[in-house]
Amino acid sequence: MPIEQVGYRRLYDAMGCSIQGRDEIHITFPFEGIFQVEIYIGSTPRFGISTETNDDYYAYPGIVNHKNPPSYYEDVTQSSYPRHFFTEICCFRDIEISEALSKAFHCQNKRARAEVLKIVENDAAVYRRIADLVGGIIGLKFHRQFVMELLNENFVAILDDSFVMSIIGTTVERLAPVQMSAQGIEQMEHFSSLLTKSGVKNELAQQWKETILGWLMRAWAERDTISKFNALFTALEMLLKGVKSKMPLDMRQNAKEIRSLITKHGGEKQEQLLVFFDQLMSKQSPPLMKRFETLATQANMTTKNIDIKAISHFREMRNNSVHDGENNTQVIVTNPSIGDEEIHAFEDIVEKYINYVLFEDSNIYQSHWRTKPLEPKWERAHLIVNPRKSGDMLS
Repeated sequence: MPIEQVGYRRLYDAMGCSIQGRDEIHITFPFEGIFQVEIYIGSTPRFGISTETNDDYYAYPGIVNHKNPPSYYEDVTQSSYPRHFFTEICCFRDIEISEALSKAFHCQNKRARAEVLKIVENDAAVYRRIADLVGGIIGLKFHRQFVMELLNENFVAILDDSFVMSIIGTTVERLAPVQMSAQGIEQMEHFSSLLTKSGVKNELAQQWKETILGWLMRAWAERDTISKFNALFTALEMLLKGVKSKMPLDMRQNAKEIRSLITKHGGEKQEQLLVFFDQLMSKQSPPLMKRFETLATQANMTTKNIDIKAISHFREMRNNSVHDGENNTQVIVTNPSIGDEEIHAFEDIVEKYINYVLFEDSNIYQSHWRTKPLEPKWERAHLIVNPRKSGDMLS
């Protein structure tokens, strides 16, 4: 089967950086047996630059979005970007594809180009892990300014003496039309009553409500899905900290058996050991899922079972982000892979339960996306470029 060279690249603005006595540095080296890593620092990155002229990150209802697609420049000096010193990190590998696909790809077939780049994108997590490793070492050992401002990330396929590359525009959020109702106006005019409403019996949540709402507001404004996920999870964890719930049955049974063993075999230190064990047990809190199940049962929303299942899924994603494991297993460190639909569902659940705990009701703002969750909330311009051909809009 034909072999094609494909990969991934990141372009950073090396802000305020330079190289003593040299204009550029370009190094290549093998990595993990199958990858070839390239690092370039200088003013002429191999894969050029893409720029956008419109910084509006929102699509307003009833207004035609005039956001222009990204512009690509193989020669960065031809772009409007104000600075011209960059760090470029690339990671390539060889892949096998079918004879038919390879032939169409080299004949500049648009569908074939898109299909090959999609194959590369399917391994995005692997490429990003390597780029994180390389970029992190550059920032840590040389200076963070070399890799602090990410400009472009692209999937690339080498095509004879040129290449094809995918360019993804800035995410644009589609806003819903919002008009405050007569009921909303009345509630706004009595806003101070919301500040004094006690909500459910959750002392920690009431004590931390400013911070919980602060994390929720940070999540609303956050554009990066991983950062949004972490902000929402932080708000949820703080909310659940004050939920009183029984220990799981197996833990209660184990504690009972340990107390029995101390009583029978503790000898002269029996009383001292029992006090110590009780202190240890008092510091144990029920697992997060147990506390959320308690809260969901208490709130008794129509979506209770769906919410419990969803939070179990999101908790697993969070645990897989940084997890110590058991029996001295290897630490696993990954970024959660979460799509637009998942992050919206998670945001919806966190909003509902924060509102319930702080205000003990279900009167939460009504969103178009809450009633039509499968409609796309974000849109991005996708472009495939070949320096020897004009760019083709795919979607």
